[in-house]
Amino acid sequence: MDMRYKFFVAWFGFDDVLLGGTGWINGTLQPHDDYVVPNTAHFVWFGCRSFTIIHMLSLASVYQTMKPDKIFFHTDCEPEGKMWAQVSLIPQLEVKYMKAPTEIAGQKLNQDWPQHQADIARLQILLQEGGVYFDPDIFVVNSLDPLRKYDYVAGREDGYLLSNAVILANKDSQFLKEFYQSYVEKYIDYCYNCNSIVGHHNVVEKFPHLIHIENYSMHRPDNINWKTLFYRNFDWQVGHYTFHIWKDSFKLWSWIGAPRQKDGDYIREFTLDNIRELDSAFGEMARFIYYGTKEIIPQDDTLPDPWWTQLKYQTSMQDANTTSIPRLGTL
Repeated sequence: MDMRYKFFVAWFGFDDVLLGGTGWINGTLQPHDDYVVPNTAHFVWFGCRSFTIIHMLSLASVYQTMKPDKIFFHTDCEPEGKMWAQVSLIPQLEVKYMKAPTEIAGQKLNQDWPQHQADIARLQILLQEGGVYFDPDIFVVNSLDPLRKYDYVAGREDGYLLSNAVILANKDSQFLKEFYQSYVEKYIDYCYNCNSIVGHHNVVEKFPHLIHIENYSMHRPDNINWKTLFYRNFDWQVGHYTFHIWKDSFKLWSWIGAPRQKDGDYIREFTLDNIRELDSAFGEMARFIYYGTKEIIPQDDTLPDPWWTQLKYQTSMQDANTTSIPRLGTL
């Protein structure tokens, strides 16, 4: 294959050859009367890396809004630090060791695209257990229960293409099996999303009756219009199940018109301090998840108790077996 073509596909993730000239296809899967997707959440985390405020807010939003029976954190290197310490208080959280895949059906994974390991791992987990998979930069803002009556659910991003950042699936879903089989039959190693996004769409083309698609409620604004999250306000609690925060896009482009703090400094990384006064949809979401309020919190105002306060209290009470009020420590 021509190297210029490979570069184009690797950078943009798709082309007419891979898509076969197809376009918008609607899923026609009908819901069951009862829930068929387990009320369990799954995250995949490979490698030893920083667990940031975005990751913490993602798990906190799943805990608060989805109200799962269990949150499984599949990893080969458990995170550390302040943000992870807060998440670790969630009683439903269970860390499960998982070795990162290195191949699929004898095809070695491209180590230049570590995303491929998580792409395959999430499908393997769902095939074994079912449930809801989340990328660790997804915020859940409304209950997913209406979607749990379908055998397989995904949402659109990048125009008409499907994302794999949130997947709801019954472990016996035929679409889930076909999606995994598409990797087995043709693993594409030269771009990061040729299987995960473009391949997802191609499976829909063959089996539209096996999937329910959310067109606008899971990943919009998409990664083309992601600045809407960080620079504008809109009613994010209406018409949305989840948001993809696109933290990598923000880091990449934040030097162009990056939002400013009250003191005029540009924001390069989000912190518990600067989310207090961010006047944007993201700022509202972050405050609502962490402090329980969408309102701006001026620096000289008293902070509301964060979301983990009651969990810390309950844990300390259990450990000490006492009715005294514990200190919150260094979280």
